[in-house]
Amino acid sequence: LGATYAKLFPKNVRALMLYNLAAGISPDERMARSMTCASFIQDAWNPDVGAFRNFMRYDGSWCEDRGSEDSNGRALWALGRTAEESPLPDIREWAVEQYDVALPTLAEMESPRAIAFAMLGSCAMVRVRTDHTRSLRFLERGADLLERLCVPLARPEPPIQCLQDRRLVQVAEAGPLGGVDPDSRPEGGGSPPCPP
Repeated sequence: LGATYAKLFPKNVRALMLYNLAAGISPDERMARSMTCASFIQDAWNPDVGAFRNFMRYDGSWCEDRGSEDSNGRALWALGRTAEESPLPDIREWAVEQYDVALPTLAEMESPRAIAFAMLGSCAMVRVRTDHTRSLRFLERGADLLERLCVPLARPEPPIQCLQDRRLVQVAEAGPLGGVDPDSRPEGGGSPPCPP
């Protein structure tokens, strides 16, 4: 099983956002499930490289030192939304602390999709703390970058990737059950193999 792994990080990130809002579960169940997701996200943080890891083997070891920019952008999104929406004070406090640790090193992401995800988390953080300077700076940088990418360059329509990113932000703002799974699987299912 050493080479076999589970792509659990994205599921834990989205599940945490779901447990923030889920109706019909007891406070004890919400706490237990939120703690499971938060523990996984916390363990995914790699302080040596200042990024979240994404792939974990079944034996509990990580497949890489740094996850994709998309997975890191989703982590910031979940942390911001959790800081804003979790009914559990301890989970909210943890989310703010982890967000504050992660944002400075992740603020230089270049992937438009990752930036859009992280901007959703930064918007949530600004709703929690209106004077959150790092979030405000990141939102300004992200908006400038996405705007530059979406400005038509001698074409009547924006590039396809820009249109996909706009749709992603629209759906993501609809909430954690917005109907899009940003993790498209390779043909035939499964996931790519772990790096050596």
